[in-house]
Amino acid sequence: MSADTASGWPFWTEPLDRGEGIRWKKVGKVFDPTTVNLPVGCLEFAQSPHALKFEDFVRVFFSTRSADSDGGKYRSHIAFVDMDKSFQSVIRVSSNEVIPLGALGTFDEHGIFPMSLLRHGDAIYGYTTGWSRRVSVSVETAIGLAVSHDDGVSFQRAGPGPILAASLHEPSGFCCVLRKCRILDRARALFT
Repeated sequence: MSADTASGWPFWTEPLDRGEGIRWKKVGKVFDPTTVNLPVGCLEFAQSPHALKFEDFVRVFFSTRSADSDGGKYRSHIAFVDMDKSFQSVIRVSSNEVIPLGALGTFDEHGIFPMSLLRHGDAIYGYTTGWSRRVSVSVETAIGLAVSHDDGVSFQRAGPGPILAASLHEPSGFCCVLRKCRILDRARALFT
């Protein structure tokens, strides 16, 4: 999937495998964040979409932005849109951010990008990329964990700090992609 800042994102349906590898069927723009009411004063942006399939619909989490009152910088918030499975109709747009930004001085004080999602029993685990502003570089990122017990409408942090951040041998920030490995029947994380 490819993000397109203010105008929403084009979307591709499930891969079509005809023995030639994976091919995607482009269906065009399916969501425009400027045409709906977004939470916490956000007016645009639908960046970094991550989908979670339900029986009757698909919930797509995305990053939207609110402007700071001090200096015109932005803060990233996670919202979602529920789409029918054909991606032709918007069923619902979240009225609240999925997880509030972190407290002053925490790793996700200024923004949270959407999550790598993993169902675990009745819960949904969301591995977030939180970011905070810095002086020598624009931002520092770290990976946090949040858990939902209401099908992803809201998430609660596992704690105020990250579960994975810069360290002695990995000094730069990074983000995470989490996928369930069918062969090993457990989750695997890939970091950049």
